[in-house]
Amino acid sequence: MLQVIMFSKKRIEYFTALFILLECNTVYAVALPTNGILVIVAIMGLLVLSMLELKKKAYINAQLGVFFLFYYINAGVAFLHADNKLGFICRFLLCFPCLIFYLSLKSAEDRYKLLFKIVNIMFVEAIISIVFYSLGTWMNFIEPSGAIMINWGEYHSVTSYYGIYFDSQPFRNSGFFAEAPMHSYCLSIALLVELFLKPRHDKWRVLILSVAILTTISTTGFLVLVSVAGFCILKKWYNVSSRVKILTFLFVAAMGLELYQIACGVVKEKQETRSYEIRNYYIEKEIDAWLSHPILGTGFGKNVKGSSNSLFVVLADGGVHFFILYFGALIYFPMAVWIRMKRLDYLIFYLIYVGMFCITVICYNVLTLMILALSLSPLIQRKHLCNYINAK
Repeated sequence: MLQVIMFSKKRIEYFTALFILLECNTVYAVALPTNGILVIVAIMGLLVLSMLELKKKAYINAQLGVFFLFYYINAGVAFLHADNKLGFICRFLLCFPCLIFYLSLKSAEDRYKLLFKIVNIMFVEAIISIVFYSLGTWMNFIEPSGAIMINWGEYHSVTSYYGIYFDSQPFRNSGFFAEAPMHSYCLSIALLVELFLKPRHDKWRVLILSVAILTTISTTGFLVLVSVAGFCILKKWYNVSSRVKILTFLFVAAMGLELYQIACGVVKEKQETRSYEIRNYYIEKEIDAWLSHPILGTGFGKNVKGSSNSLFVVLADGGVHFFILYFGALIYFPMAVWIRMKRLDYLIFYLIYVGMFCITVICYNVLTLMILALSLSPLIQRKHLCNYINAK
């Protein structure tokens, strides 16, 4: 019976990982929106199997009751102010709590398994997208198989390559996503997990994911790659001789100067385009919305459309009340883990993620909720429960 449960759970974990990715503005999700229902059903299935695997009510404890009582009181307040009530129910009353509860049933080693499966899926997707991007989009060796109509920005058709790759944006690798930046975001998450959360990383996976990120031609992806390179250099800094340190410092300084000049050029170019004006307009609009309702915000889902910054969207939608959740999960608790357990890789993962969070609208997608849940789940995990699962 236990073997059947474990086999079924592994399959459902892969389905859950796939559904989480599909909710990240993929062509499929835009064409047939589900509001995260598939993810919720899959996570509930995982919860049931995990509790059956435990064979006893070890998952019920005082922390669990206090945490969810406090959470649902606050979520109820936010729900009353929500503009998109159905979206709020699916994400913050069902999906997010289920993710926290599910991850709290896992040991420290097993807690990342769902993310590892997301990495596996994105690795395969990266290979497929690079092949079709190079041989299809650029060289025209592979002909499109058809087109699909999506309502993204405006109702329009997108060129399809056998339903597994789409030319959503000209000359950019969009994979099966409706836009290249979201493809870059998911690839970046896979790269960060591979490098900083896995016990051992695969160099070929790192290379292929990095190449795929470059082909998206996304500012978010470029910044992630630069950040990863910088942190990897700093990690090795203390393990080399003084002479190598000096040479490394000179090299990094030269690269930093070059990147600064490139960044200045990009900023100057963006300032001369309509895109820069639009970004500024929405940031100012979100700040005004937050200042008009600083505690509870203007309501969930009111400020997402048109924005390109998750930080100000969270403040505008949910005020300080909502912002505390994100601040705690993305900054406070990762810092606490680093200070208490000396887990530098864990901190680096979240620091780079915060950088992505500030320049991309990802605050309400299920993958972001999972990363928040990963940080919060130890709060309701009892020590004897961890020992019990580890003993298995």
